[in-house]
Amino acid sequence: MTESNLFEIEALDEDHSSKAHPTTWLKSLPIADQLKKTRHYLSELQGEYDRVADGAERAHLAVLMGAAKHHLNELGG
Repeated sequence: MTESNLFEIEALDEDHSSKAHPTTWLKSLPIADQLKKTRHYLSELQGEYDRVADGAERAHLAVLMGAAKHHLNELGG
């Protein structure tokens, strides 16, 4: 599984808002590994976000970054 598959996207309502959730695969890892992978993934997302100009793609990346940050907070990291 690649780092880009750490979070799944789920559509929430008709205005196409979406929310990302950690994958079952990620949640099955020990907490220390989840922290390490999520931090690395968040760093990669931030770099990609900084490079991208397209608004829709930036919005998608922002959802993923929000989910990664939330997951880190849940893990205490």
